[in-house]
Amino acid sequence: MKFYVTRQHIGDKLYMPGDTREANESDVKHLIGKTLSKDPPKKAESVEKKPTGRAARATARKAAPAQEKKAETAPANQAEIASPHNKSE
Repeated sequence: MKFYVTRQHIGDKLYMPGDTREANESDVKHLIGKTLSKDPPKKAESVEKKPTGRAARATARKAAPAQEKKAETAPANQAEIASPHNKSE
């Protein structure tokens, strides 16, 4: 019987999604449903792919507006002010 591969798996050879596999139904019954289908695959409509991973982060960084710096100067070191050497007698 002819089955359509929906998920990559290794049988008598490596099968990729979209391949067809000839096998006895009793030999591959554990794969029917998740990995193999009796029905031919439906043609997917044209869907625009969004970039993922590094490409998505790179474009997001380019598109993001520059952030405003909130702190203009470094805060004073409180340890220097509180030091006994700086206290007048």
